[in-house]
Amino acid sequence: MQKLIVGHSQYQKWAWKPDDKCGKFRVRVEVNFLAASRRWSKRNNRLYRTVLGDVYQAKGDLYEAMKWCRKGTEMNPEDWFNWTYLGRAYRKRGDHDGEIQTFENAVAKIPRNLLMWSDLSEAYNANGDLAETVRTYQRAIDASPNSGWGWSMLGKEAQSKGDYKAAIDLHETAIKSDPTKWWLWPDLCHIYESKGDNEKAIETYERALICTPLSKSSGFVSLM
Repeated sequence: MQKLIVGHSQYQKWAWKPDDKCGKFRVRVEVNFLAASRRWSKRNNRLYRTVLGDVYQAKGDLYEAMKWCRKGTEMNPEDWFNWTYLGRAYRKRGDHDGEIQTFENAVAKIPRNLLMWSDLSEAYNANGDLAETVRTYQRAIDASPNSGWGWSMLGKEAQSKGDYKAAIDLHETAIKSDPTKWWLWPDLCHIYESKGDNEKAIETYERALICTPLSKSSGFVSLM
């Protein structure tokens, strides 16, 4: 199985570079991994049902891609990547309604998975439905009040409208939900910077470094 996983990584790396000089190697990996995925899928391995869908999607065969990704969601609806690959296939086909319905089904099955809420909000946004995009943030908060993601996204929306006070309050609420999540801090820091309040920005950075002791290894400092 290890070879197959490595092969998948190599497959993705080369499949999206059609002008690369290693074209022969790309095709060889593609064919071998496609055959391996088929074998594993027939053995009811849920991972390779979805991986097979991903392979077909990269090949441009969206019909087969969606068929296998859908089987993955039916076999194990709690695996988020099944839904993500299926939603991507709908988006690539230009079917925004299908993409939205896919992620609506996903959040119904795994309501505490923030990736699914993020995918759903992106699907509504891509469809030009700003109202539903924002409503998705609130729905995510209702489903998982302590996740912080929904509050953070509402904060970004308020900032985009120039309402810095509301943005700061929303980001502070997000941080209070779990101060140890380093990715909740940078947006608040950047709001203070954009306002020219460098003293408050530095204070926020210092708070973040105290609350997220692993932030140096997780990438927070690189965002300063």
